[in-house]
Amino acid sequence: MISPIALLTDFGQEDIYVAAMKAVILARLPSISIIDLTHNIAPGDILHGAFEIWRIRPYLPQGTTLVGVVDPGVGTQRKPIAINFPGLCCVGPDNGLFSFLLETEPEHIAVELNRSEFWGAQVSSTFHGRDIFAPVAAQLAGGISLDEVGDEFSSPFRLPRSRLEVTPYKAITGEILHIDHFGNLISSIGCLNYTGGGLQFSSWLGDQEPFEFKQEQVRIQLSDAKPLMLMESFGAAASGQPLAYIGSAGLLEVAVNGGHAAQIFNASRGDPITLTF
Repeated sequence: MISPIALLTDFGQEDIYVAAMKAVILARLPSISIIDLTHNIAPGDILHGAFEIWRIRPYLPQGTTLVGVVDPGVGTQRKPIAINFPGLCCVGPDNGLFSFLLETEPEHIAVELNRSEFWGAQVSSTFHGRDIFAPVAAQLAGGISLDEVGDEFSSPFRLPRSRLEVTPYKAITGEILHIDHFGNLISSIGCLNYTGGGLQFSSWLGDQEPFEFKQEQVRIQLSDAKPLMLMESFGAAASGQPLAYIGSAGLLEVAVNGGHAAQIFNASRGDPITLTF
C-alpha cells in the first residue's frame, strides 16, 4: 500500500491551485490518499507554515510524503528541495518552511531537486507547486529514491530560531509564536508535561537540559497584563476569564474562556511571554 501525500499551502480555497496539484499527483498515482493539512496559511507566511508542519508531524502516517507550498520566492534563485526525515519525506521550497523539523530532527538528508526529468513537462515560473513539487512528490511516494531526484546538500535554509530563554531556577521566556483560529496565543515555551505534582520542561528548541518545577508556583506574564495562573483546561476558568494552559502540542498557551485572547490582550505574534516558577 502506498503511503499518503499530505498538502499544506497558502493557496486558499477559492481558486484551482490546490486542485491542480492534486490532479498532477493523481495522474501519476490514481489510488493514492491525499491529506489536506491546511490551505489557509496566510499568503507568504512561512513561519506559520513551518509551525503547522511541526505540529502535525507526530500524527502523519509512517512514510507520508508532505508537500509544503508557501513560496513567495517562487521563480527566484531559491532551491526546490526534498528532505528525508525518519518516516517522512518533505518536498517544497528551500525558504525555511521546514525549519522546525530541521531544528527538532537532526537526522535528515536533503537534496536539491535539480533533475528536470522528474518535473512536469512544462514549468511555470509562478507555480512550482504544480510543476515541480507535485510531480516529484508523486514519484517519491511511488517508490523512487531521494538520490534519483536530486543532489544532496548539507544546509537547508532555516528561519531565525524563535525565542526560548531559560533563567535557571527562576523563569522561562519565549514569544507568541502563533495566534490560532479561536484567538488563543500559542507560545514558544515548551515542551511542558505534567508530572506527579509538578511540571517538566524539555526544550524543543536548542539543547537546554530538561528540569522539573512545582506547578503551584507557576505564574505567566504576558506584556503588561496581570499574571495568569496555569490551569489544566478551559473549563477550569469562569466564562470570560483569562487562563494559561499547556496546549495539545506541549507548548504554553493563553486563552480567554469564551473570548478572543489576542483581541483582549492586544497581542501580536512576536510579543514576549514569561513563565516564572
